[in-house]
Amino acid sequence: MMVAGRWLQKQSVVLATLGLLGCGQTKSTGAFAEPPAAGGDGGDGAGGSPPVPEGCEEAGGFVGDPSWSGTLTVDSDAIYCSQFPSAKSLREELDAKARLTIFPGSYRLPSEGGEFAFKLPLCVAEAGRVFVSDVGSMVHTANESSDSLVHRYRFAQPLIGAEASIVSDLSVHSDPAALVAVTLSGVDLLPGDPVSFIQQRCDETSVCDERSLNFRPCASPNYSEYAYRAEFSTGWVEFYVQRGPGLGATARSVLVRAIGSLSETRFEQADFFKLVLRDLSAPQFAVLFDRSVSGVRGIEVQDFSVAPPEIGTAPPRAYLIDANLERITELSDSTFDFRVVRSAD
Repeated sequence: MMVAGRWLQKQSVVLATLGLLGCGQTKSTGAFAEPPAAGGDGGDGAGGSPPVPEGCEEAGGFVGDPSWSGTLTVDSDAIYCSQFPSAKSLREELDAKARLTIFPGSYRLPSEGGEFAFKLPLCVAEAGRVFVSDVGSMVHTANESSDSLVHRYRFAQPLIGAEASIVSDLSVHSDPAALVAVTLSGVDLLPGDPVSFIQQRCDETSVCDERSLNFRPCASPNYSEYAYRAEFSTGWVEFYVQRGPGLGATARSVLVRAIGSLSETRFEQADFFKLVLRDLSAPQFAVLFDRSVSGVRGIEVQDFSVAPPEIGTAPPRAYLIDANLERITELSDSTFDFRVVRSAD
C-alpha cells in the first residue's frame, strides 16, 4: 500500500502506469476487489452496450447512392463516448459529456472520388437531451500508396437543434482491385491498422478546433486496463481506466467503472454520465452515486500519480463531493494504490 505523500519507487510500476510494460511485468501492491465481470444485459451495468437513447429513432434512415460499390457495416457496439481535451476541470468534463450512437446496418460508400449528399443515421446523447443527424455531405478521395489504394472519406453531418455537427474521418487502405468493405464495431482502431476512424463534435459549419469533443469507443478490448484504489477510514473506492496509445493528455482513455464502499454502503457505477476523468500526467477521477450516501453524492480523487517525487507532482488527495462535484470534505486519512488489470499486447 502506498501512503499519501509516499511514492512507489519501482520503475516497473511507473512504466506500467504509462502503459509501457507488457503483460505480467507488474502485479498488485495491495488488496483490490475483484473487478466486475464482463458481459451484462446491455444496460448501464458493468458490461454490455448501453441502450440506444430514447429519441434516437428520429434519426431516420441512410442518405446516399444505393449504386455505390463500397460497404460500411455498423454493428450494435458502435457506440462512442466523448473526451474533452481542453477541459480545465472535472466540472467542465462533466458538462461536456456526450455519447454517440451509430445505428446498426449496412450502408453504401462510393469508390469514385467526389462530394456527395450523405447521411449516416446517428444520434448524440447529452445530459437530458438527444440530438439526431441531418443530411450533410461526404467528400471522398482515393490515392495510390506503395502497395494499396488509400480511400479517405469525410462525413460532415449537422445535428438538428444543436448548432453543432459531427465530423467523421474514415481512412481505408485496401487492395487496388478490391471493393471497399469496412466494419465499425466499437473497437478502437489503433495506429498501423488498415482502417482509421475519428469522430468529433464541431461547430455548425463543421469547423473543428481545440474546443471540439473527440469520440472514442466507450470501452475497447485492445486497451490496457488499470485500477486506481483509495482507502479511507469510512470505506474505499476503485476506479477502472482503460487506456490506449498515447501518454497524458494525448492518451485514448476512458473511465469504465468505479466500485467501492462508503459508510458500509456498497456502490458500483458504470454509467458514463456519472463517471468523470481528466487524464493528465496525474489523473483526476470522480464518481457520482445514484443516490445520496451519508449525505454525499460522490467521491473525487485528484493527482493520482505513481511518479517519483523528484518529478514534482503533488501527492494524491481524496474528497467527498456533492452532485455538482463541489468538495464537501477531504478524506485526509486516505492511502492510495495502483495495479494493472490487463496489459494490451
